[in-house]
Amino acid sequence: AHTFSLTGSGTINACTCLAGYAGSDGTECAPCAAGSYKTLTGDVACTPCAVDHYSDVPARTDTCGACPAFTFSLEGSNELTDCTCLAGYIGDDGTACTACEGGTYKINTGTGVCTECVASTYSTTVAAASAGKCLSCPAHTFSLTGSNEKTDCTCLAGYIGADGTACTACEGGTYKINTGTGVCAACDADKYSTTVAATAAATCKTCPAHTLSAISSDELTDCTCVEGFTGANGVACTACPAGSFKDLTGDGACTLCAADDYSTVVASADPAVCLPCPAFTFAVEGSNELTDCT
Repeated sequence: AHTFSLTGSGTINACTCLAGYAGSDGTECAPCAAGSYKTLTGDVACTPCAVDHYSDVPARTDTCGACPAFTFSLEGSNELTDCTCLAGYIGDDGTACTACEGGTYKINTGTGVCTECVASTYSTTVAAASAGKCLSCPAHTFSLTGSNEKTDCTCLAGYIGADGTACTACEGGTYKINTGTGVCAACDADKYSTTVAATAAATCKTCPAHTLSAISSDELTDCTCVEGFTGANGVACTACPAGSFKDLTGDGACTLCAADDYSTVVASADPAVCLPCPAFTFAVEGSNELTDCT
C-alpha cells in the first residue's frame, strides 16, 4: 500500500513509496507522522518539520506551516499549540503573540505575563527579554514600577531638578516635602536648618530666645541678637540692663546712657530712653534710676 511503480516494472522492488510515505522499496509504506513531511517519492525518510514550523497532519507532501508571529517551536512539532511565545512576548500557545510593553520584560518562552521593572528603574525597550533592560534612574530620583520613560524618574523629596535627570539636594535652610519637580522652600525668618536635602518644615529649628535670623538661614550662628539684647551669635541673648540701650541687631554690646542721663528701661532699643537728669544735678554714665541724679 501507498507505493507506485512505473509502467512495465518487472519486480516488486520497483514498487516505491509515494510522497508523504516512507519505507523500503517493495514493502508497504507508512505515512509520515504529523510533525514531518516527505516531498519526494522513493526510499527516503520523512523530514521533521523545521524549527518554528509545525504540521498536524500525517502523510504531508509539502513543507510544514510556519508558526504564528513571534512564536517558536521545536523541530518536529506536530501541533499548532507547539508554537509558543518567544521571550519578550505574551499570548496563548498557537496564536500570534504580543510584545511586552516598555517598562516590562519576559525572560522565558511560552505562556506567561510580562514582569514590570521594579521601582526606581525604567525601560524604553519593547519586547524586552531581560531584567537588564530595566535601567536605574538617575541619582536622587525614583520611579514607579513599570516605568517606560527616563522622564518617569522624578526627584525625591529633598531634591530638585528636571524629570529624567540627576537631582540636586536642597541646601541647608531649605526643604522640599514632595517628590517631583518643584523648588526648595525657605525656612521662615527666625528659624534655621543645617540639614541638607531636608524633606520637612520641621527641620527648620526656632532660633534661641531674643534672636532673629533671615529666611533660609542654614547655621545656628545665623541667629543673632535682636535690638535691646546682647550676646554671642547662636545663643539666647540677654537684655540690656536699665541705664543702657542697643539700637542694632547682632552681637554688639549695649551702649550706656551718657553722663547726666539715666534710664529705668530694660531691653531698650531706643537711645531716647536715656532721659536728662533734673536741673543742676548730675549722674554717672549708665545710671539706671532717677535718684542717681544728685
